Amino acid sequence: MPLGLWKSKWEIHREDMSRFWSEMDRRHEEVMAQIEREREESRSRHAEFQKQMEKRDKEFEEEKTRREEESARRDRELEERAARQAALDAEYRAKWEEERAKSDRIWQEMQKKSEARQAESDWRWREWQEKSEAQQEKSDRQWAEMRSFNQEMLIRMDRNEANLEAALKMMSDQIVGLRKEVHDLTDAVNAQTEAILRLVDRLEEFGGGRFAA
Repeated sequence: MPLGLWKSKWEIHREDMSRFWSEMDRRHEEVMAQIEREREESRSRHAEFQKQMEKRDKEFEEEKTRREEESARRDRELEERAARQAALDAEYRAKWEEERAKSDRIWQEMQKKSEARQAESDWRWREWQEKSEAQQEKSDRQWAEMRSFNQEMLIRMDRNEANLEAALKMMSDQIVGLRKEVHDLTDAVNAQTEAILRLVDRLEEFGGGRFAA
């Protein structure tokens, strides 16, 4: 077999290996690009979730502030009502002192009515205060549960991201190992080809050119 035909096959083999390695490099670049895109998407989802948490925290603080203002307003109204009631009591007491002889019975009836109104006001105040405390406790408990749930979600997201990175790293390591094995096979093929070429050259030398003919 002519030596030129062997060289032609060697050139074809080298071109095939070059195309193979080009394809391997391209696939490796695609895998790394996919890994980077998934990392960016994970970071984007984490940032969006963090924004939602901050928004909920802000809304909770606004709601809490509004309730505190509402409670303070009601306290002021009760204080004003109590002040007005005290003023009325003082006025009634002054009139009663001026007309004690004439209005003992009337004053006693008014006193009873005033005490009933005060008792009703105290009862309503206690009822509203108990409802307000119960509502506050419920709101605090819901907020604590929501924070616990959000914290658990963040932990799960971090854990999923770590698992994804580990899987991607394992794939990258496998690709690198495969590439090394292909390199080793290529070196073995090159060594065998070179040995065959040297054998052909020696046969041509011993045969005086008859082997080639």
